Amino acid sequence: MQGQINIKQLLKRCAFLAFAGSLTACFDEQTQTLEAGQNTARAGSILFIQVRDQKMRIKLGSFIFSLPDNWRDTSSYTYKSEQQKQVLTVSFGKTREATTLDAFVAKRRQELSSTMGDKVKFLLQKQVKFATLPAIFQSFSFGDQSNRYLEQWVTAYYADNKYLTLSYVGPQDDKTLQATFEQILASGQTSTTPQPEQITDHYIWRQAQMLRLQIPDYLKPPRHYTYVSADGSFKLKASWYGTGDSWPDTSIEDDAAKSLRFGGEMGASNIEYLHNLAIEQVASVFQGGDPIEPVLYRAHRTQITGFGGRLILYIKANASKTREIDAFWLQFMSDLIADNTMIAKPKVD
Repeated sequence: MQGQINIKQLLKRCAFLAFAGSLTACFDEQTQTLEAGQNTARAGSILFIQVRDQKMRIKLGSFIFSLPDNWRDTSSYTYKSEQQKQVLTVSFGKTREATTLDAFVAKRRQELSSTMGDKVKFLLQKQVKFATLPAIFQSFSFGDQSNRYLEQWVTAYYADNKYLTLSYVGPQDDKTLQATFEQILASGQTSTTPQPEQITDHYIWRQAQMLRLQIPDYLKPPRHYTYVSADGSFKLKASWYGTGDSWPDTSIEDDAAKSLRFGGEMGASNIEYLHNLAIEQVASVFQGGDPIEPVLYRAHRTQITGFGGRLILYIKANASKTREIDAFWLQFMSDLIADNTMIAKPKVD
């Protein structure tokens, strides 16, 4: 099927670009790496690196890949610890119309009261600063007499009609909750470079869209990250499984076959081994599940195993954009392979 990628040909192409000194070459000397100390290199962290050729480079686990900087990060950022029963959620949204922060928070509070009734008890609300932004802090408890939980929110506007909310929840009798949330809030930055002296024991720098935060190392980061092109036509999902994680045992053919249940076709899978990496790929065209308005999609799936983990990538677009998505994927994989095999690998704790 059209769009299959030959890894060896890509390596030859990258080597030529590096020799020619192209601005898009694999050894782009203009990359501005963010030095955030040892903690940012730990497996499972995600780090954004801005480069001059308008690429957003993303470090996910032990792998690095690049996307155009006008793509939107639509990931659901939830950091949780099953053992401590604690969850930190960083969410982003947009209001339908302009409103003040006070009015917006009051509406959210009313919605919470309407939903939970007398099971929720509001404890505190105050004005604070978060990542230099004016924000509102509020806390409340909920649950029954034997299992009460404390939840703390901080809400701020970061652009016109665009808001962010940090929510931290855990057992109400956990005396560390307040101090931990205060540390997370104090570390909040809007994509500025953390200084080494800002590193705190047992905390790791994490990225959530344009925010960088120090988060306790026992709160595990999301496994899945999603991105959408500027016009919304391309959608990419990246999943990272590290050392000690239970990796999916399904093949990319199995995953692609699930998409084909309403019709379509799947190309032959292609697997190559390169610099201790196993790179498996398959392309497909499949029909969406809406029988009233059937839509054909073009998709690429890739599993890359190596460096102590597995990176799973999946991209799709309307089949009318087959030529565009195939060309994009060819360049995407070329850059990814170059970044992860032809430069020194970062040390991972």
